[in-house]
Amino acid sequence: MADYYTKRSSLIALMYGLEATGWKIYGFKEDRSDSMTDYFDPARWEGIAVKNGYVLVIDNKYYDNRTIGGDFIKSSFDSKIVKRIEKLKALRDNAAAAPGEKQNAQAMIDKLSEKVELKELITSDLPEIRYGKNPGSSSWHIEKNGKIIAKGSGVFGFNSLEYSFRRTEEDYYYTDKEEHNINLCIDIHRVWNVDNFEDWAKYRKEEREKETKLFDKYFKLIDKWNSYTVIKLGDGEEETLKEKTICKDEVYYIAEETTEKTDYIKVGERWNVSGLSSYDVFKITDKKDDSIYIKKLTRNWVDFEHEILNKKQVFKTEPRKTTKSKYLHLTAERLEKGVFVYVKLIPVVRKVYETVYVKETKKTTQQTKPTENKNVPALTNEDLKEFEDLFKEGRIEDFEHTKTGESLKVLKLSENLSKDEFKAFNTWLKSHKMGYYSRYAKGFILAA
Repeated sequence: MADYYTKRSSLIALMYGLEATGWKIYGFKEDRSDSMTDYFDPARWEGIAVKNGYVLVIDNKYYDNRTIGGDFIKSSFDSKIVKRIEKLKALRDNAAAAPGEKQNAQAMIDKLSEKVELKELITSDLPEIRYGKNPGSSSWHIEKNGKIIAKGSGVFGFNSLEYSFRRTEEDYYYTDKEEHNINLCIDIHRVWNVDNFEDWAKYRKEEREKETKLFDKYFKLIDKWNSYTVIKLGDGEEETLKEKTICKDEVYYIAEETTEKTDYIKVGERWNVSGLSSYDVFKITDKKDDSIYIKKLTRNWVDFEHEILNKKQVFKTEPRKTTKSKYLHLTAERLEKGVFVYVKLIPVVRKVYETVYVKETKKTTQQTKPTENKNVPALTNEDLKEFEDLFKEGRIEDFEHTKTGESLKVLKLSENLSKDEFKAFNTWLKSHKMGYYSRYAKGFILAA
């Protein structure tokens, strides 16, 4: 699990990419650290960005229906007045104080209390927006008009890229022909703990390759988010995620001691074996006479609701791939004494209700027959000639319908159209029963 600093740096790195691709950034505080005074106050971002009406929310697991941006009143307190009020309260509550002193102290407290709270109108350059929390186990989601459009995870692995955006090209540049002067060798040995330039160059090359792969993953995620915010022209369908509650069975395994030989063992009660806990269960992965190799199973505590069992320790049947094997003597004598006991895993099933988000498709425009379209704009002969030329110059590609498997012909235009030109050309195609635009086919499906 990513810690606070990893998350903070990853968010800042993602913020740079989003800002560069046209997102409006909400809740960003710049770096205010001062190396001269050892003051550390790094940049922070709340993980909110907006583009074309779509709201991206990152790392918000707990707070729902929040607002950000717009104008708001910031309340604060004058620390000097607060200290004066505390001294006056101490005088007022002092048993040795005279009645007049107490009365005067209370009068001053009442007067200063009106000035202690400072209110300041903060004007934001960004309009106020409302957003919700990340659904389920997601670490990010995109919403529009309160509905979730997309969700996912994998945003906290870019922490090493935060300062990469601040470097210059010279920081990455090196050549095999770089001079091997004494000062360079001394500096390399001091900073990189290597004795020669070749080792340093090899190390930097490997690091750059790793960073290149991470950048590829980074830009792939940024492009994915941008793809959801594209305003699509023409007829089509809008996909959203609809909240749905499902019931499913979850299977857990409880460890139970047995006299039968199984693939699982544990340390017996009241026995102490170095490096092994009696709370753990181990799977035997290999046997050689009286010697075995074991791997520890993953265990956790599960709350069984509406069952006799509550907060029961359960196990997975297979150890993790990264779990290291341990060598152990499993002799008959140790088994008889109860130093080690065999274990069988008893499955326990419980009903679990989970909130999931499924795709819901709805028509964004009412589909009508071309002959019934009453909103066909009046076209000039010049417009008709231009549309005919566009039709002839376009390329025709094959497209398979994703639901029916039908093979269709799709027209791809050779030049980009403005929004009004696109609508007019699409209307011309439909009115002449020649075809219509499909965002799934990313072109104009031609009539058979």
